[in-house]
Amino acid sequence: VLNVTLGLSSGAGPLQGTTILDVGSSAGNGTAAFSDLRIDPIGTNKQLTASASGLTNGLSSLFTVNGRPTISDVADQNTTEDTSTGAIGATIDHEETAAAALPLSASSSNTNLVPNANVVLGGSNSNRTVTITPAANQSGTATLTLTVSDGIATASDTFLLTVASVNDSPTLNTLTNVIVNEDAGTNTVFLSGISSGATNESQVISLSSISSNAALIPNPAITYASPATSGTAAIYVTAMDDGGTANGGSNSITRSFVITVNSVNDAPTLNVISDLTISEDSGTNVIALAGITSGAANENQV
Repeated sequence: VLNVTLGLSSGAGPLQGTTILDVGSSAGNGTAAFSDLRIDPIGTNKQLTASASGLTNGLSSLFTVNGRPTISDVADQNTTEDTSTGAIGATIDHEETAAAALPLSASSSNTNLVPNANVVLGGSNSNRTVTITPAANQSGTATLTLTVSDGIATASDTFLLTVASVNDSPTLNTLTNVIVNEDAGTNTVFLSGISSGATNESQVISLSSISSNAALIPNPAITYASPATSGTAAIYVTAMDDGGTANGGSNSITRSFVITVNSVNDAPTLNVISDLTISEDSGTNVIALAGITSGAANENQV
């Protein structure tokens, strides 16, 4: 068994990591590859010595140990659908390089939820910020990675972003006001633009309508017959889905329109008058008239 041992022969240390490597049996010249070596502190004129029993020591050339950038730990974040996180703080530093000269980058593990373009970096010097805006109408989780570099070494921090779903308000196109005459019969108002509010929300939608003047137009179905009175009433049509209102969501939308029922004068009434037979020179006869009205109970006329 041949063990090759590395040691720090020049410059401040210590040398850390795996410093002994078993290379088996060997004779003559050869190489040994070490990994995960660290030297603290940073500085110049560092030198390593490789030694093995029975072999001549190997000496490295002098080299410089570069400092590594650092970045603070960012806690996991939570937000709701279609809502930015706001500015999240992160602190970067370096023993040799001014913080202002250190570039910071960011990436998302789930670009459907958080496109990389929606991760905006800000701040200056050591105090940096990251603001994350989820893609429209998307929910779920994404791992965000922040990386600071000095051009040689890098340091990274990851955190989890959870975006809670929010029910979008259903849609219903604006309704146009309607004018009808009294006793006009059934009128149909066509509704359009009805949806759950988002293409990724498959929900059951129900429609209802109410009248602001039930004496004129009783609470109607989505289609209704105009009543035999005159006046103005507002009709409110509500579309509702079954997505709920958690996290500030909305499960309904209401549109209104005005129905104006024009007054139409009803013909006055008079009962049928029976034929009358009288004798010559019978004198004055009185014919009683009945059923005389203005034609409608709500028409007070002369």
